[in-house]
Amino acid sequence: MESLPETLQDRVVGHLQEYILKSNISLPVNSDGKLEIPPEIEAQLNPGDRYTLSVTADSIVFPKVKW
Repeated sequence: MESLPETLQDRVVGHLQEYILKSNISLPVNSDGKLEIPPEIEAQLNPGDRYTLSVTADSIVFPKVKW
């Protein structure tokens, strides 16, 4: 990776960090039946952002709506 230009290295690192963050998160359901969102995820949410909700038998997915 060191042979890549620094800007490309930064992009690769960013993608790897995002992948690691996404792959190691589990959200517990509290006693009220609500998902507990970890602070590091809440910090990425911005007022006005919108997400769609897709539900299957074994997953719930919240892709961000691109305006």
